[in-house]
Amino acid sequence: MDKKKLILHVGLPKTGSTALQMYLNLNRELIASRDFSYPKEKTKKGIPKHQSLVRGLNSNNHTNLKNYLQNNSKNNLILSTEGLTNHLYDFSFESVLEFKNILNTYELTIIIVTREFDNWLKSYYAQSVINPRIKLSYNATALEINEFSKHPRIQQLGNINQVIKDLKLKFGATTVIRLKYSKNLVKDFCNTIRIPYIHGKIDRVNESPKPWTIELMRQINGFETSENERSMWRSVIQEFSLSNHSLMQDSLNTNQNEKKLSQTVFDSLVYKHSELYGLKKKKLEEFKKFIYLKNYL
Repeated sequence: MDKKKLILHVGLPKTGSTALQMYLNLNRELIASRDFSYPKEKTKKGIPKHQSLVRGLNSNNHTNLKNYLQNNSKNNLILSTEGLTNHLYDFSFESVLEFKNILNTYELTIIIVTREFDNWLKSYYAQSVINPRIKLSYNATALEINEFSKHPRIQQLGNINQVIKDLKLKFGATTVIRLKYSKNLVKDFCNTIRIPYIHGKIDRVNESPKPWTIELMRQINGFETSENERSMWRSVIQEFSLSNHSLMQDSLNTNQNEKKLSQTVFDSLVYKHSELYGLKKKKLEEFKKFIYLKNYL
């Protein structure tokens, strides 16, 4: 008896994963007509990706993975979360082995999306500056981008050939397919696995914040503030900059009734000249005036 097939999309992060996940979610019935299944799962931010796979690998509890495989009524199953590459080197040997053994009932194809390193680095850096302080040591970083690029994890993820080898070995994939990041990523993915592609606009959920807001957050990250205060700073920056970034907007919604910022941090913010993430003196003065007028100190 032939094995069913599992298409496992693993990222990288910052390579259009959300747009792909939104497409697969919106067109679940269409792809089901071609014998493909894309199970329902949503993160707290409403993104339809299978983040439970990452939690399962972190805890060595793969209940969700087993359920996805056992409840799949189609011959082809698609699972997607960029966390599988983002955390690839955090998972324990025992947990990865168990994950791999569970997948023995399926023929596994991994799809990884990559982009030119410098462009990927800029996008990943910006996200890492904004992110909450969680397990990854470079989240909420105060490093400038040149130093950030030397971080061991960034070097690991930037070595794509090794990442592909590690993915194939750790998860027991029959094949690893590498797609290049582009505005046609969703179409390229659909053509690769032979599912229907329907052109249509997908709203951007993680539009990149303005570069000067990244510099502001980087400076704020250099202080030993609580995560709650970092979130308040993010919300004020979002309110001032009108950022469309999901995490920035989430901070605004969370902190809309509580915005008392540190005078020490406020007084320490300085303008900075930089080609990538500069903060002009005029913009900083406007931001500080905004905080004064809103009585956020």
